[in-house]
Amino acid sequence: MTKILIPFLNGKIDLWLIFHGMQVAERTQGQIYFLDIVPKENIKVGVSTYQGKIKKMLNKKVKEVRSVYCKSSGNFKEEIVNFVKQKSIDIVILSFTNEDNTEVVKIAKELRYKYGCELEIVKKYERRG
Repeated sequence: MTKILIPFLNGKIDLWLIFHGMQVAERTQGQIYFLDIVPKENIKVGVSTYQGKIKKMLNKKVKEVRSVYCKSSGNFKEEIVNFVKQKSIDIVILSFTNEDNTEVVKIAKELRYKYGCELEIVKKYERRG
C-alpha cells in the first residue's frame, strides 16, 4: 500500500492538494496521511484542524480512500521530514503558490535525495484582482 502525505500549515487546507492526493490514492490504492503542522508559537492559540471538513469531502468524492489525520507542532520542514522517516511515506504532495517557494524546494530536495521519497508538486494558481 502506498503511503501519501499531505501536510498543512496551521489548518489551512489546500483543496488542490486534497483532490490530487485522492486521485493518487485511488490509482495506487494508497492511504493518505493529513498532517496539520502548528508552529510552536501558535500552540497556545488553539488553532483548529479541518479534520471534519476534509473527511466529509473525502467521503463525497471517493468511496475507498483510507486516511489518517495527524497534528504536530514545530518547524514545517522538520515535521514533514520526521513524519516521512517515522511512517515510511512513499509520496509527499506539496504546493507551489505565487509566493516565494524556497521552503518547498528545500523540503523537496531533502526528501528526494536523502530519503528517496517521491514528490508531487501541485501548482496553485491564484486569481489576481
